[in-house]
Amino acid sequence: MLLECGDDDVVLTKTYHMIDDDEPILEKAIGTEIDWYPGKSLTQKVLKKEPKKGSKNTKPITKTEDCESFFNFFNPPQLSDDDDDLDKETVSYYLS
Repeated sequence: MLLECGDDDVVLTKTYHMIDDDEPILEKAIGTEIDWYPGKSLTQKVLKKEPKKGSKNTKPITKTEDCESFFNFFNPPQLSDDDDDLDKETVSYYLS
């Protein structure tokens, strides 16, 4: 995938490493780490909340949360080391 951003061309990749060719079991996935400009990340949203009236703290409260974005695709999935962590519904989802 090639994204043109002004004068710079950025290539984003995601590579999957499988344990076995016969049975596709994901060992790990590696994606391009995106170096966002400060405050410009499309994978996080900044929430600002004004303090309540009469509060001693007059500064707005700022909180950063992850949000859904196309660019989250390049973050590696969290793989469990323990097979007991997967429930039957999750296993059937990935096997179907």
